[in-house]
Amino acid sequence: MKCKDFDAMFPEASDYDSQGHIKIFGKYYHFSKELPALYMLRYMRGVKVTDPKFWVDMAVAIYGEDAVEEISMHKGFSFRMLREMVDYAFKVINGNDDDAETEVTEDDFGHSKKRKN
Repeated sequence: MKCKDFDAMFPEASDYDSQGHIKIFGKYYHFSKELPALYMLRYMRGVKVTDPKFWVDMAVAIYGEDAVEEISMHKGFSFRMLREMVDYAFKVINGNDDDAETEVTEDDFGHSKKRKN
């Protein structure tokens, strides 16, 4: 059977530099720097970013179902944190990850850099 081999054309991103990285609850998680197709599908269908399902779907598309499931089992994990994880991944994917090397503490969570003194 003749077919186009998309597996060979688009190999899994395994190179460390081609991935984004986060650390949450003491564990590192990695994601592809490619925009998930699901994002465009949701965008084209007019799904609103105010819909919580959008954020859950994006987290799963970016980090993988197993990772999101594992992270969500922690008592301290909130929907706000999930949104921040997705927002950060979108920044990295768009090449706007200037604060990627900046350590963020619980005191900084959700606050802009401008609020620091």
